[in-house]
Amino acid sequence: PRLVVESGVNAGQSTYFIRAASPTTEIFAIDPLDDPICNQGDRWIDTSEKTTYYTGEKFKDLLDFEWRDLIQTMKVDPKNTLVFIDDHLTVIERIAPLTKYGIRHVIVEDNYKIFEGSTNMDR
Repeated sequence: PRLVVESGVNAGQSTYFIRAASPTTEIFAIDPLDDPICNQGDRWIDTSEKTTYYTGEKFKDLLDFEWRDLIQTMKVDPKNTLVFIDDHLTVIERIAPLTKYGIRHVIVEDNYKIFEGSTNMDR
């Protein structure tokens, strides 16, 4: 993909793998916190100019981006965009709004045991 939007960065492991898999891909790395939770040490930071961090004070939620404007100005091509959701919020409520902008490539990686989840809808 030309762009990967990663919602839920935490320690940066997924960012690392995305960058390793595709050195030319632009990444939007989104997380409300500046530091990882669960005693995971420091966050891995991609020093590439191709990654933009929306974390901490710069946080912008996945659904708060002006997707229509980004698509119209050709900064985002929905056909070449992958959204990687690992933010432990209600998945259906995260995916549905993106589809109205033509974004069809989505991976959900909220790792829970069977019948567990961050919300009742995800169980």
